[in-house]
Formats: sequence, structure tokens, C-alpha cells
Amino acid sequence: MALCQNILTHNREYPLEKLKFPTAIDLHKLLVAMVKSEKPWYYSLR
Repeated sequence: MALCQNILTHNREYPLEKLKFPTAIDLHKLLVAMVKSEKPWYYSLR
């Protein structure tokens, strides 16, 4: 929710520098990067 509000506020204040909303793939990549940096063992399990 905060991410959406920040993007909307930014786009309202800076109409020439509009940000795009992240896609599900973008959010997944961010989540993986965050988890891997804190718990490197998580993605090595099978």
C-alpha cells in the first residue's frame, strides 16, 4: 500500500518524471534479492 501511495504522490508532484508501477515479476525479483541476502540457505534447499 505504501509503495502505491509513494508512486502516486511522486507522479503527481513530478509529472515529467513519472514512475511505473512494478510488475509481479519485478516484485518477485525484489523479494528473492531480499531473502537471499538475509537467508542464503533458503534458495539452496530442494
